[in-house]
Amino acid sequence: MLLWLATAAILSLAAIVGNLALAGVGEDALAVIRCFAAGAVVASLATEVFPQAFREDRHWAGIATALGVILAFWLGSLAGG
Repeated sequence: MLLWLATAAILSLAAIVGNLALAGVGEDALAVIRCFAAGAVVASLATEVFPQAFREDRHWAGIATALGVILAFWLGSLAGG
């Protein structure tokens, strides 16, 4: 539990610092940063979460992944991104 709390605190601090430090940066630079962050999330999911999900329930793992991607794109479009 302490590891998760520390991770949440560090990520929250990084988000605040990043928001303040990149306040005047253009959309092109922010797009590159967001793409890099999205790639890091997908890479961590692919190495840690997907193999276990596939071992536990291979029939629903692919469907759940596809639905998650669709939901992420839909939420992104709602936010204007």
